[in-house]
Amino acid sequence: MQLKLSKIAFHQKKLPAIIFNIFSWKFSFWAVASFAAAILPLFSFDYGIIWDEWIQSHYGKLVLKFILSGGHDQSALKFGETMYLYGGLFDALTAGVYGIIFDSIQHVSQYSLLNDFTQPHWHDTRHVINALFGFTAILFTGLSARKIGGWRAGTLALLFMLLSPRFLGNSMNNPKDIPFATAAAIFIYFTIKLLKEIPTPSFKTLLGIAIGIALAINIKVGGILFLCYVWLFTGLIWIYRLKAAPRTFSFLKLSRILIPVSLIGYFGGLLFWPYGLLDPFHHPLQALKAFSNFSGAEGKLLFEGIIYNHGQTPWYYLPKWILISSPLFLISSIFVFFFTSKTLFKKVTPITLVFILFCVFFPLTYAILVKSIVYDGWRHFLFVYPPLVILAALAWNTFFEKADSFLKKSTLQVVLFLLLMEPFCWMVRNHPNETVYFNPLVGGVRGAQSQYETDYWGNCLRQASEGFVDYYKTHSQPQPVVVRSDGELISTAPYLLKGLGSFYVPYAEGKNEWKYSIEMTRGKDSETLKSGAWPGPNAVYVVRADQSPICAVIERNRT
Repeated sequence: MQLKLSKIAFHQKKLPAIIFNIFSWKFSFWAVASFAAAILPLFSFDYGIIWDEWIQSHYGKLVLKFILSGGHDQSALKFGETMYLYGGLFDALTAGVYGIIFDSIQHVSQYSLLNDFTQPHWHDTRHVINALFGFTAILFTGLSARKIGGWRAGTLALLFMLLSPRFLGNSMNNPKDIPFATAAAIFIYFTIKLLKEIPTPSFKTLLGIAIGIALAINIKVGGILFLCYVWLFTGLIWIYRLKAAPRTFSFLKLSRILIPVSLIGYFGGLLFWPYGLLDPFHHPLQALKAFSNFSGAEGKLLFEGIIYNHGQTPWYYLPKWILISSPLFLISSIFVFFFTSKTLFKKVTPITLVFILFCVFFPLTYAILVKSIVYDGWRHFLFVYPPLVILAALAWNTFFEKADSFLKKSTLQVVLFLLLMEPFCWMVRNHPNETVYFNPLVGGVRGAQSQYETDYWGNCLRQASEGFVDYYKTHSQPQPVVVRSDGELISTAPYLLKGLGSFYVPYAEGKNEWKYSIEMTRGKDSETLKSGAWPGPNAVYVVRADQSPICAVIERNRT
C-alpha cells in the first residue's frame, strides 16, 4: 500500500511537468506551423490572377519544353523582352505538377498562351504551389529564430510572419518575389547553422546552403550574391574565432568546404534557367549586369500624393513603404531591439546577429545608394522580410526574458497580443485583399488611398469580375456585352467567360465601344481619389478594403 501511495505521489509531481511538455513552446511552434501548412493552400483558392502570371506561366511552359528537348528548343530565350534573364524554376515546376495531376508534362509544354483561359485548375495549381512556397518561407523564418533564441522566439517568428498581411497576401499569387524570399529564408537558416558549427559543419548544413543558393539563382540571378554572403561571413567568423583561439583552424580548410558548396549552389541554380545554362560562365554575369542597369518598366505611380514616373521616386521610397505597410508589432520591434540589443549581443554570437542585420540592411542600402529603379511598393524586396522578422522575434523574446516580475511580463504579453490582433482583425475583414494593407501610422487604407498605390497588381480584379457577373445576370437581359478592364486580360477574362460565356467580349480598346469598365485606383491622381469623384454614381459594383474603394465596375450612361 505504501508503495502504491508513493507511486501516486511521484506521478502527481510529474503530472505538471508532463502537461507543460505537451503544451510547451515547442508544441506551440509545431502547432502553428501545422495550421499554416493546412490553411495557406486553402486560402490560395480565393485570390485573383495578377498581371505577371500570364507571361510567367507561359515562360514556365517554354522552360519545360527546353528541358524536355534536351536544350534544342530555345523558344524560352525569345519570349518577352527580359524573361530570359530570370530563372524558370517556379513556373516550370507548376507546369510540371499540373501536367502530372491533370494532363501530361509533354502536352503541357505545348500549351499556348490561350490555354491559360481554358485549362481548368491551371491557376489554382499555381496558387497552391505559390502558397506552399510562402509556407516554407514562414517555416524557415521560424526555425531560424528558434535556432538562435529558442522555441518561444521561433513561435513568435511564425506568428509574426502569418500575421503580416502583405507577405501572406503575396504568398498566394506572387510567383517571383515569394519563391525568392523562400530561397533566402532557407539560405539564412542553414547559414546560421554553419556559423554555429564551424569549423566542422555537418553535411546537412552544407547541402542546405547549396540548395538555398541554387533555388535563389533558379528564380532570380540576384541569388548569386548569396555566394558572396556565405564567403564573407565565413571569413568573419574565422577572424572572430582566430582572435579568441589562434591556430584552431585555417581558412584554407574552410575554403575546401565552401568551394564544393559554392559550385553545387551555382551550377544547380542554372538547371531551370535556359539562358544561364547555355553559357554558365558569361550569361549569369551579363544578366546580373543587366538588372543592375535595369531602367524599370515604363509607367507612373502614386507616392505621397504625387504621381511619379518609375525611376524618379525619392531615395526613401523603400524605407517609407516598409514603415507604412508593415504591422505595428514589427515597427515596435525596432525600439524593442534597441532596448534589448546589449543583452542580445551577449547572449548570441555577434557574427550571427550581424549576419541577419546584413541580410536586411545591405540590399536596401545598396538599392538606395545605386539609385535602383523601384516601384509597386517593396515587393521586389520581400526577401528582406524573413530576416527582419527574425530580428523582431529575437527582440521580443529577449524583452520577455528581461521582465523580472509577473506584472511586467503580463503587461508585455497584453501589449503584444493587442499589436498582433490589429493585423489579424484587418485580414479577417478584408480577405482576400491582404496585399493592400497599411498600418494605423498612415490611417490604414483610408488614410493611404489618395497618397499611395493600393492594389497595384490587380488581385481585386477577380472580385470585381465575379461581382459584375452577378449584377449583369440579375439586372440585364442576356445579350452580348462589351467590357473593358484595367490591367492584363488574364486578370478578368477567365472569370467573365465562366460567368457569361458567349455574352462577353473580353476587351475593347475603342473609348466609345465599352458598356462596362472594370477600373482600379492605379493611375488615378490623388485629387480624384481624395474628392470621391471615383468611382462615382455610375458604379454598379465596388470592391472595398477598409470601406475604401480599390476597384469598381462602371456602367457607361447609367440611368
